Amino acid sequence: SIPEQWQVDDYLPEYQTNYKLDVENPMLIGAYALPDDYMEFKYDQQLAMDVAMTKLEEESKEFEKKFNRRFDLIEEYKLESDVAIVSMGSVCGTIKDAIDNFSADVGLLRLIAYRPFPKDKIRDALRDVETVIVIDRAFSYGFEGILFSEIKSAFYNVEEKPRIFGYVAGLGGRDIRIEDIHRIIEDAKQAEKEGDWIGLRGVYT
Repeated sequence: SIPEQWQVDDYLPEYQTNYKLDVENPMLIGAYALPDDYMEFKYDQQLAMDVAMTKLEEESKEFEKKFNRRFDLIEEYKLESDVAIVSMGSVCGTIKDAIDNFSADVGLLRLIAYRPFPKDKIRDALRDVETVIVIDRAFSYGFEGILFSEIKSAFYNVEEKPRIFGYVAGLGGRDIRIEDIHRIIEDAKQAEKEGDWIGLRGVYT
């Protein structure tokens, strides 16, 4: 259920900005740093992201106390299976429907936080999985799906790692159907290639 406005107001602090466009107090916005300081600023940003990982987990617990709902960095669904699909966003609803209507044992790991990237939680959640299927709705042109790269990188130093396959589907908002998910699962079972583009039309089909 949707929380009442007073509950939201009680949970969230009042918004106050330190930097705003104000003709009475002009400031330069957009300038960053010269080479002498730039690298240190970027290192501070990385340290802040490390802190954000812990902060997100703390806030998730507080949110659950207030609203009786939990938002973790990842969501696990039927991950006792040997095969797991990894994805993020609204397509995970379709993936759940496909899993519930599919006879084979397949689970889902839904990534909720992309940055900071919860690689330790991902590795732990998939520790007993033999095959990982990554479904991307975004692509790094000239290389591969962005989440596919991240998941492979997360397992780079792991001695016993699952087979990882990457599939691209639903670019530009195109629908991903339950049948597409079934096809991806069957295709990964064949293990003939590292992945594919799903749902191409015209001369590509």
